[in-house]
Amino acid sequence: MDICIAGVENRIGKTREDMPWVEMEFDQDFRQWILDFPKTQLPQIYDLLREYQDKEIIIFKSRKEADEFLEQL
Repeated sequence: MDICIAGVENRIGKTREDMPWVEMEFDQDFRQWILDFPKTQLPQIYDLLREYQDKEIIIFKSRKEADEFLEQL
């Protein structure tokens, strides 16, 4: 969560290819959405993933885990 908030803060005022506008401030509603994500959104995502138990689904708990996985490919 702290990494997500830091990432948003670092992008304030910077142009992004995936957005047609430049964020000039950190929207407090968005900040709250990030803080609430583990309690509100993540359980719903895990519920949806259970529908695909016949597939290999890899869940990374950190960027380090993702990086290490990609290095092994």
